[in-house]
Amino acid sequence: MLFRHRVGLLDSRDEQTYFCQPVDYRSHLRLRVPCFGNAIHAAQPILRLPDLAPAGDTMAVESPAAGLQAAACAILAEVNAVTRDNVRDSLGLLKRTELETPYRLWIYDNLQTSGILLTSYFGFQMHTMDFGTAFGNLMEAFRLPSKALGPGVPVVLPRLLDGGCEFVIVEREDTIKSMVADTLYKKFVTNFEKYGA
Repeated sequence: MLFRHRVGLLDSRDEQTYFCQPVDYRSHLRLRVPCFGNAIHAAQPILRLPDLAPAGDTMAVESPAAGLQAAACAILAEVNAVTRDNVRDSLGLLKRTELETPYRLWIYDNLQTSGILLTSYFGFQMHTMDFGTAFGNLMEAFRLPSKALGPGVPVVLPRLLDGGCEFVIVEREDTIKSMVADTLYKKFVTNFEKYGA
């Protein structure tokens, strides 16, 4: 959001920003492991842009790390608020509305500006799942459909063998350039010159 603000996509000091974080239902439903398919609840914290941007960006936060901390705390609070009751209520709503017009996630309308819809495969144990000799045993690659990617839809890839984490971030070119120029961003990213971000 900070980088979108810097390139003029978010120009209001009171602009609200939206983040949609999937929370895995599996632990609440006690599904067998591995379980394929989606079983998620959408945690959706809303944050004011001034709470995310550092003072150097004419906002009220004292440092870039404070904005990152504010975002992380808001997301964690929403994720931790998901309970077995939330799961039950969501499944009940789906059952009651299965014959009605599908509900549209309102965040889709904000993906170009103030919304982020995160997709995560971090818990997918790609490197340790053995599919047998007929399928070449272990997986060697993880592919994402290009048509499903776009600004505001970052993807967390499966956990690396060393425990590390990789992201796919798709944004407008001016937003990516703003990210690459940022000192705090560089602390969390390796090989960004090689891969373009």
